[in-house]
Amino acid sequence: MPASVAAGTSMQALRRAGLIVLFASGCAHGRHADTVATEEGRTAAKPAARVLHDVPPAELLARQPDEAEVLLRTSVARDHALGPKLEPFVLAWPGWGKTLRRFTAHPLSELDWIDIVGPRDPGKERLAVRTAADDAAIDARLAASSDGSLRVATRPAPHLVTVVPPEAAGAVQEALRSARVIDPAGPPDEGLRALLPHPHAFFRAIPEEAESARLRVFARPEGAVEAELELSCSDVAAASRVAASLREQAERANGVFVRMLTHDLLSGLLIELDGRTARLVLPASRAQIEALAALAAGLIPPEPAP
Repeated sequence: MPASVAAGTSMQALRRAGLIVLFASGCAHGRHADTVATEEGRTAAKPAARVLHDVPPAELLARQPDEAEVLLRTSVARDHALGPKLEPFVLAWPGWGKTLRRFTAHPLSELDWIDIVGPRDPGKERLAVRTAADDAAIDARLAASSDGSLRVATRPAPHLVTVVPPEAAGAVQEALRSARVIDPAGPPDEGLRALLPHPHAFFRAIPEEAESARLRVFARPEGAVEAELELSCSDVAAASRVAASLREQAERANGVFVRMLTHDLLSGLLIELDGRTARLVLPASRAQIEALAALAAGLIPPEPAP
């Protein structure tokens, strides 16, 4: 074959090859973007990426409007001068002490927050915890112990523990398929937040006219704290009566003996009205908190036998 003919044939072959490549490329772009070639040359659909939406722990635990929520930020207590005094009270949490001990003996150093929601019945309450400890250590503790209840305890995601009644376990697991549990929102110095419907059922000193309560405790410099209680009522008149009742109770309780034991804590109590809300603010110095902790220590039950 003449060289000129051979060269022409080669050029035609290259052009055909180029057209084939362009055609194949165009077809590939025309197909769905979520297909990949298998080893056999076939195409298979890529699994769709799982989209997770952020949820706070109370939403994961399906808190209802008529249920209470108690959020304790142990990370805030950990950085407070009097934080160590809180640890025995955390481990003695009514209805939850044994459960917490299953996966930590040192909640201030190994947990960042504890969130519990539910009615007053501990058997129906649900818990979520953000852990700071190593996940493998938490897993080993959960596998090696029991709190003697029927609660289902799992670590469904890194640094997360949930403990719920058996009837709620399925819903929590299903929610976690599409949810990423985020840390609860709030000011960085908020150590405790409690939301209570019908607070009279929890604290008899609070008048029944108070329809809901929000308690917040803030860390303050030099070992001090400040507590704020907001009581929502049906109208301004009801809020005024609630405020008057609490003011009278505080004045009656603040006798000489109480002032001595508490370093005159109640004298700093402020009670004010804000529309349908009665608001109480109680600052406490380090000395006053230490006095309260000493008084309350006698109420802590002894640690269970190992």
